[in-house]
Amino acid sequence: MAGMAKNRMKIVTNFSQFPELKLDEQQIKNCIRKHFGTIKAPIYLYIDHNLKTAHGLHATRDINHYKRLPADGLKEEAKKNKNHFHKISLSYQRLCKASKDPLGARVDCREWNSLPKGYRFFQAYFMTLLSHELQHARQVEYGIQYKRHNWLGYDKWIEDKVPTEYDACMAEFKKADKMLRSYCER
Repeated sequence: MAGMAKNRMKIVTNFSQFPELKLDEQQIKNCIRKHFGTIKAPIYLYIDHNLKTAHGLHATRDINHYKRLPADGLKEEAKKNKNHFHKISLSYQRLCKASKDPLGARVDCREWNSLPKGYRFFQAYFMTLLSHELQHARQVEYGIQYKRHNWLGYDKWIEDKVPTEYDACMAEFKKADKMLRSYCER
């Protein structure tokens, strides 16, 4: 089996800077690799104090546009992917609210019909948000996975019908629960 080692997706986070959120970084990385393992470019998950108007954002970045890199080892991995990596920013303010004030956060997310049931709200919120943003990363590399005409049964729960957003919302329904179960298997 020598020489047949599977090339593992590089995932870097700044989660260690936020111990109050009690995120199991290694378990989250394992979930991403298991359920979004087809993504080739490295992923930088970034909890952002300045992100206030959105729950999360995805962007594909060129490593050459950075004077200071967000993490060690990212440059080498990005070079293998045309100098690109996925940066997923998650709102610190909204994560804290979901963690400390789940009832208030539920009001903010009342239209999120995709939240898995039967788990702590914070974990369900986090995995739903992460599934959505990771699906945007997948779209960059592979295009739209969930085309609306195949999933019309979900139409009443998805407000944004733009193909990229519809696809990301479908990933919430299809992948968030699976990621959450994997995360809770620890």
